[in-house]
Amino acid sequence: KNPALPIKFVSSLIIIGLGFCFLSLAARYAGDSLTPSGYIVFAYAIFSLAELLVSPLGISMVGSLAPEGQEGLMMGFWQLCSGIGGVLSGYIAIAPHLSIHPKSLITSNADYSKVFFIVGGVGIVAGCLILPFVRKLKRLMREQVLEI
Repeated sequence: KNPALPIKFVSSLIIIGLGFCFLSLAARYAGDSLTPSGYIVFAYAIFSLAELLVSPLGISMVGSLAPEGQEGLMMGFWQLCSGIGGVLSGYIAIAPHLSIHPKSLITSNADYSKVFFIVGGVGIVAGCLILPFVRKLKRLMREQVLEI
């Protein structure tokens, strides 16, 4: 089966959220010791799967939904948003270390667990919020193809 682009996009958001929730549990499980590398490798596999669903398909969906003559501008905006997401992820990565009292990396697992859980929850909620609009997006994409 080959699901529609919006379904793949929503799936990737939910998978990314689940990956962050998995990392949150792994950091919580590790406590004050190092997180086992197997958990991190598994999380990277989850993120890679989600990235394969969102990155090339997102640009394709933007191209098919953009008004005629605006495709390049909209694809550029998609790339800009991807860049902004990369910068924001850098801020999320340092968020646990912004406290007044410095902590060692090992004792910051609880802080990372909280941040990963929040980010994972936001991803899952975002995917679930987009889910009701999948039919409308599929219809819009079909109309765009019929006009060409």
